[in-house]
Amino acid sequence: VTDKDGDTDSATSTNALNISFLDDGPDAAADSSAAAVSVSVDESNFTSGSANATISAADIAALFASADYGSDGAGSVSYALSATDGAATGLFLAGADTSVAANEIDLVKVSNTQYEGWTNGDNVNGTKAFTVEINGTTGAVTVTLSAALEHSTDGSSSSDWNDSLSLSSAAAFKVTQTVTDKDGDTDSATSTNAL
Repeated sequence: VTDKDGDTDSATSTNALNISFLDDGPDAAADSSAAAVSVSVDESNFTSGSANATISAADIAALFASADYGSDGAGSVSYALSATDGAATGLFLAGADTSVAANEIDLVKVSNTQYEGWTNGDNVNGTKAFTVEINGTTGAVTVTLSAALEHSTDGSSSSDWNDSLSLSSAAAFKVTQTVTDKDGDTDSATSTNAL
């Protein structure tokens, strides 16, 4: 306080000022208008006991809106698979009795980026039929077929030999994208459509 002739006196507030800085967060979002992506593995291409096919990283990224890191700036984008551990796939090994439930191939979760299909879901005594794996950094998905499957159409023509099978809806795979900003905040979104 300064009076008219220049004398002063000072005092400091009892309480400190409460100054806060609110963080900003990233945003991950599925693109609901994105077309579904798919992959086909052809048993005719078995080499060394397996055949595989890949969904490109670009096709997986297209399932999502552009990553928004917010004001903190760019960190990273990562990917994981979203599926139900133990789900019945509706698939059987070639020659298997499809009326026996224990012969059905079930999903077994190995990690957030890998699932396997095993007869009766038994990854100890069963037979592994396939692996679905996503590259956690790029998003590319690789499907590897390890054993021939029982196809429902039998016959002597090339169309009979080329009938396709799909996973049951219970065993459908989606992709989860996680956006991490520069100071470590995260947001995740799961693709609208299954692979």
